[in-house]
Amino acid sequence: MRREQKPILPTPHDLQALAERFSATGAPRRYTLTPETSEIVRRALQFYADVIANPRVEANFTVDVWSAEGAVVENMARASGALVARAAFDQACRERVGFRVTLRQGIRLLETREARPGDLK
Repeated sequence: MRREQKPILPTPHDLQALAERFSATGAPRRYTLTPETSEIVRRALQFYADVIANPRVEANFTVDVWSAEGAVVENMARASGALVARAAFDQACRERVGFRVTLRQGIRLLETREARPGDLK
């Protein structure tokens, strides 16, 4: 059985170098592009390099600690994965005895727990 091979993505540095080659004058050319298309390709490569260098990760899950008055005392964690968020929630319940701890996904409340001294296991 043949495994699916993942494509090797270029590094941001490689993409920046390629973008510079597109804009360099006198560079060896093995392609034929109009000046307008060349500029579009150069900009696209620079944008792609920026996206790879600075990935945007959405942290959908939040773990908050609430006071008895109903105000957020501390934002304990933000995570993009459910398992990490669940682990942070469990740990927050152990550490913040006497406070209410919530686990949310966006605006959806997944779980809330009053941390008690018996939860220190």
